[in-house]
Amino acid sequence: MERKPHKSTWKTRKRKESTSSIREKESLIDIEAREKLNKVKTYAMLSAIILIVPTIIYLIYPPIVLFVPFINLAVVFIVAFLIYFPVSDLLKKPQEK
Repeated sequence: MERKPHKSTWKTRKRKESTSSIREKESLIDIEAREKLNKVKTYAMLSAIILIVPTIIYLIYPPIVLFVPFINLAVVFIVAFLIYFPVSDLLKKPQEK
């Protein structure tokens, strides 16, 4: 008969504790990422609305074209500072494991 190796309960307990701590860290990172992505989604929809509304108004009131450069500046601000930078920060963060 072959002898089976001894299994220690200490090793299994230690393994369970370490995996639970990793899961907690992953869930915290996941929650933070979800919050930022929800903000990004909101700002993306806002910038789309800001770009579409002047086009619809142009069909009724053509002189709105004079305000298009200012509207574009507002959209560039939203896209650059409120969408691009948070997404780049999410991509830069190293995964803690």
